Amino acid sequence: KWTAVNQEMTQKFSQLTHQLHLILKQVSQGILWIRLDGTVQLINETAQKLLHISDDAIGKKIDGILPVDALGFSIKEAIYFGLAPKSLSKTYRDKLLEISTTFFYVGPKSEHGLLILLKDSSELSQLQLASFRNDRLSKLGEMVATIAHEIRNPLGGIRGYAALLVRDLKDSPHLQ
Repeated sequence: KWTAVNQEMTQKFSQLTHQLHLILKQVSQGILWIRLDGTVQLINETAQKLLHISDDAIGKKIDGILPVDALGFSIKEAIYFGLAPKSLSKTYRDKLLEISTTFFYVGPKSEHGLLILLKDSSELSQLQLASFRNDRLSKLGEMVATIAHEIRNPLGGIRGYAALLVRDLKDSPHLQ
């Protein structure tokens, strides 16, 4: 009976592990889990693409995989002191990354670590820049229209008076 229960538990654990891997694969944010000894415990495909890291990084020390300041702070120092910025933005390899960090101290000490979430904000940043540019161009267009209107009004008056002068001075060519 114990063997059947053990097999059932092993099968359920295997199914849950498979589901977890599928979920991590589909998440749009990069997920990087680093143990307190600096070893990469987990990295999903999104994080691999954003940071240009191969999937063989699992089990290796982070300081051998990423440059020290790649994420805008030293991961090694953050782990050592237990302090990391909660969130920051950093450009890494032409991508604007929104980076969030959280320390986890749950479970056995060997499983404690730093969770880093990465989001590519490059496209959003470009859209905001384009929106800002369009807004400025729109305001410039309004200003040009206002100036044109302010110039056109006096010119219309001048044209009207000039037409009256031409009409009134029709019989006096030397005054025209």
